[in-house]
Amino acid sequence: MKKEIITLTAAVISLITALVGAIGTVKSNLPWAIAFTILVIMLLILSAILYFWCLNRKTEVDNYSFFHKIMHELRNYRFELLKVYSDRDKEGRTSLLAEKYLKTGVKNAIGELCNLLNNNKVGKKNISVCVKLLKKNSQNELCVTTLCRKTENNNRRNLDVSLYALTGNTGLNDVYQKQCSEWSCADLNKLYGYVNFNQNWREQYTSTLIIPIRIQRTYLHKIESFHIENGCRDGNYVFLGFLCADSIDAGAFGLDGENNIFRSAMSATADALFSYIDHCQHLIAKYKK
Repeated sequence: MKKEIITLTAAVISLITALVGAIGTVKSNLPWAIAFTILVIMLLILSAILYFWCLNRKTEVDNYSFFHKIMHELRNYRFELLKVYSDRDKEGRTSLLAEKYLKTGVKNAIGELCNLLNNNKVGKKNISVCVKLLKKNSQNELCVTTLCRKTENNNRRNLDVSLYALTGNTGLNDVYQKQCSEWSCADLNKLYGYVNFNQNWREQYTSTLIIPIRIQRTYLHKIESFHIENGCRDGNYVFLGFLCADSIDAGAFGLDGENNIFRSAMSATADALFSYIDHCQHLIAKYKK
């Protein structure tokens, strides 16, 4: 977008300069030359307004397209998963297959989300998206592990799948304990008392946005009809994990608590991920027995 603005500005300046030169050589028709110059400038301004209006409309259409691609990925993987596991004669129906579908389906979905966040006109670049799942360790303590991550540059960060305590991350712990609908910080370096299990976080990101992957317990009228073997029930919600985005740029997701495309896209994706992750985890638990 910046390139288009620079090109358009240069064209306008060049044209006006040429017109001014023409006026200087045609002194006998000076009033007409001035009127013509004003008319051309007005037409250029109108063209610029129309150009940026069309550019904004294109961005809105692209946003809708990304939403469609996210839902499309999850729908297709879920139906493919159902087909594989509903075929009683199919060999290899193991928990490992379900784990593969879980990671691949989620990674493709958040890949589309990552593209949306990095290419939105209101945002900055260098945004990374990941899904973290809640688990319990052998001592029945709440822990977190990273299922998958998608970045603008896939080689920029390594995927650490180690299991660590929920209390090892201030943002994740606040979302779960305080049952927040989101948690964000424009500059983590300025957040007093911030804790992060990842010792290299300062080199990797400055701002972050976290959305819980959860459902209200009031919607589970018959809890038996839902799988959620690995879901963590606390308060009014059943949690499966977290959808997280971060960026090396401060304020990459807007002001804390600001309603914008980032929060809308993240929240919609987290809701869609709940059903898919729940179903995959049900099959993993079932075929491990």
